[in-house]
Amino acid sequence: MSGKPLASIVVITYNNADTIEECLKSLMAQSYPNKEIIIVYDEGSKDGTKQVLERLEASHRGFFKVVSVPHMGRSKARNVGWRSSSGEIVFFADADDIYFRDYLEKAVSKLESDPRMGCVCLTGSSLTTGKGFLAGCMQVYSKLQQVNVEKGGFKPSWAWVYRREALEKAGGFDEFLEQAEDKDLFIRVTAAGYNAGLVTGLNWLHRRPSSLWAHLKKTYLGGIRRILFVAKHGEWRKLTFELLPFWLIIFLLILSILCLPMLVFMLACLTVFVALSIIRVARLVWSRVDRKQYVFLYPVFTIITYLFSATGHMHGLLLFSFKRRGG
Repeated sequence: MSGKPLASIVVITYNNADTIEECLKSLMAQSYPNKEIIIVYDEGSKDGTKQVLERLEASHRGFFKVVSVPHMGRSKARNVGWRSSSGEIVFFADADDIYFRDYLEKAVSKLESDPRMGCVCLTGSSLTTGKGFLAGCMQVYSKLQQVNVEKGGFKPSWAWVYRREALEKAGGFDEFLEQAEDKDLFIRVTAAGYNAGLVTGLNWLHRRPSSLWAHLKKTYLGGIRRILFVAKHGEWRKLTFELLPFWLIIFLLILSILCLPMLVFMLACLTVFVALSIIRVARLVWSRVDRKQYVFLYPVFTIITYLFSATGHMHGLLLFSFKRRGG
């Protein structure tokens, strides 16, 4: 078909009744001509995902194939998907995201530009429903990411489009990882001698949680699960530096309880940090943000998010230590 290599789009879905239809329509509308879509449906889904897929199958016969699997993790499901596919190129899509029409076409074009390119990273933006605190702060976050990309400060550490031979050489996703499995695969593919491509601009929309609490819960759980990735790649020193501010805050809080002047000092430091952060963020994205008030609130959002992530890391470290002692 038009001389283009077959591209397999692998979508794993688990409790995605509210988002899978919009995602699939964006994938079926991809301008790249030679493609197949494989949906890996997790039978552990407790919502109406199965019914949505059945309806879409009936109305779009031949557009995609559904592979049902017992409840399993993301890495296992993705491995089932790409091993059930036939394409020379494999694109791993998330069932709650939206992909622009030329996403796959750009990815394949980038891969074909270099025979040693094993994967491609395409940048995008956050998609958050509503107009509340989380949505406003996520817009600021996305704009900051775009500025970083434009200035050449973004270096790919993950990818969702792969050359099949690179996947086979790397062995696919590590099925023991529950977080950062995409980064792990990226590391192994590039370590095998393949290059990584980058396509900048707005190419897809990554759906974020709909509420602040859902975002913080996801951040906390991600912190717990990331410890397995840290252990596999020996990133203990990096994690230690990431957790230093957390322990400094805990230390200052304890001192503040014992000494009132220390509490005043801590509040003064926090005020200065927030003020400097606001200035930095405003300089970068003030003209790009619709609701300016979130430029002022964004530093508070990042502090709260960091604290939940760091707490999750500490929880994960405790679980990992107990497991090693018990094992």
